[in-house]
Amino acid sequence: KSEVADVGEYRIPFTTRLWGMRLAVQRGHEALSTVQELQHLLSQPVIMSSPTARDELMTDMDRAIKLLSTSVGVKPNVSVKGDIILEGGLVAAILQATKGKKLMYRSIELLDDEKRWTLIPVILARVLLIDRDGQNDDDQEVEEQLLKIISKFVNQSCDRLELSMTNDETSVTKDTHE
Repeated sequence: KSEVADVGEYRIPFTTRLWGMRLAVQRGHEALSTVQELQHLLSQPVIMSSPTARDELMTDMDRAIKLLSTSVGVKPNVSVKGDIILEGGLVAAILQATKGKKLMYRSIELLDDEKRWTLIPVILARVLLIDRDGQNDDDQEVEEQLLKIISKFVNQSCDRLELSMTNDETSVTKDTHE
């Protein structure tokens, strides 16, 4: 059954933001499942002992992670090599549904640091600006998990930065004393 728009024209079915979010979440779950299966395969001794099989699976893993990244709203900028584009509206739409939030917290740790940093402001804005009184327990629990994962990542990034700065200071000190 087609819906009729206010202007008297027919809408194309499945083109609303909700359907776009559902499709992105579905594709994201499929990509996440593929990544998890490939991780399992890569942990097998028989695969690890075969460089050809391992390389082939790593290529598949890279593709699956790119698809996962695109599904959660971060994609490469084809115009500028090495640059990425954030689809903030898609991220916000994904985070409206519990299934989308679950996808995000299960996926974010699989993405590289640059993509995580790109997603974090949108995730925080969406999660922290929501009225938690109107949420169900499942939504609140999933959001708490997502915030824990983000906090852990931020802390690890700070630790790496401190270690890097300490190593830099040590090498500068050695250079000046020699």
